[in-house]
Amino acid sequence: MTKPALAAATTLATLLLLIACVPAAMAHGAPEGREIDTRVLEDDDGGLAPGGCSHDTEQACANPQNLGGLDLLALDVREMHTANGTPAASFRVLFQGGNAGVAQTVSISLTAGGAAQTLTFTGNTGGPYNSTTCSAFAGAVVPPGADDHVSAVDCIVTYAALGVNGTGDALTAISVLSSVGAKKYDAMPGTWYTNDGQSNLAPRVPVCDSSTTPPTCEQPQPSDATGGDLTPGAYTLAGPAKLVDATLSAATVDLRQGPAIVDIVLGTSLNGTTQVVTLNMSAPTSIQASLDAATAIVGNESRTVKLHLVGATKDGAVTVILTSDLGFYQVLSVAVTAPPPPPACPTGTAGAPVTATSVPTNCPTTDTDTKASGAPEMVFVAGLVCTLALTRRRAA
Repeated sequence: MTKPALAAATTLATLLLLIACVPAAMAHGAPEGREIDTRVLEDDDGGLAPGGCSHDTEQACANPQNLGGLDLLALDVREMHTANGTPAASFRVLFQGGNAGVAQTVSISLTAGGAAQTLTFTGNTGGPYNSTTCSAFAGAVVPPGADDHVSAVDCIVTYAALGVNGTGDALTAISVLSSVGAKKYDAMPGTWYTNDGQSNLAPRVPVCDSSTTPPTCEQPQPSDATGGDLTPGAYTLAGPAKLVDATLSAATVDLRQGPAIVDIVLGTSLNGTTQVVTLNMSAPTSIQASLDAATAIVGNESRTVKLHLVGATKDGAVTVILTSDLGFYQVLSVAVTAPPPPPACPTGTAGAPVTATSVPTNCPTTDTDTKASGAPEMVFVAGLVCTLALTRRRAA
């Protein structure tokens, strides 16, 4: 037997010896995907995780030269809007493990718009992770339903960057690879890479439950040389999902009847997924308007935000842009009819003074029976003169 063949046989034998020590219940797989995601790939390492390590963390690794890379768990895809309303696809990679201080690289390969593309993020184990190929990047976070050893990052790429137009376009040949330096570590689809870190995928060994007598094992399916499924993932674009149902109690308002309030009702058809909705209002200077809240938490129950329309000097529209932390985007508009302007105030002419009964109530007025003619002052003076004259006659 040649040395390479002997080494391969020895590695496989070591892996098989560990099988009996790996209860299936201890395997740390990917948590279920969120209701807003579509699972495109899920890792299938078999009884042993990357590096030949037992899923029981107390067991030693069969591979003494384990690189300490990231153990890939799943890839979820969904469609969304960016903060400015641009449609995009989000690639969520779920993973675990990685030795502290090790520089990690994860690459997502796919074909979109007829061209092969690679999206990459890098960072030391535990993050922060960064990307120069994603239009936006978020994470790492612990995904819902997962233990705190599982992380998820989101690589968000606009349709334009992917080279696709939208609904009906296909993303094909999707695969994910984790690496440490130039050495490959884990793959989806597929198992994981052995010591050479280049091309040799480890065989998919059975997953056995040692709690039964005799142990019960799930045998790998011989669909390829590794005993697993190497079919790449695929996803067909359907357009960003409507994550929030936003409605207006009125799309037009007539302020000739006085100030008005429009209810913005926020609901969702999602089952238990909570999101924070942000509302940004825009109105011309000719319309006085305000919102009673700038954010709303939308979950199983609907929420209402009130748009107050106080006044307007000309017809126009108030726009409210709604976004959420999950990629929702919608623009609402309320048309406003302004009350008519008040009549112009007359200026009056010489010999025809402005009277209180001849002008609108908002105009300054002059009463012709009082200050306009000076009559009160003249009457008072004349009365005073008469009084003095009478007083003198009586004194004489």
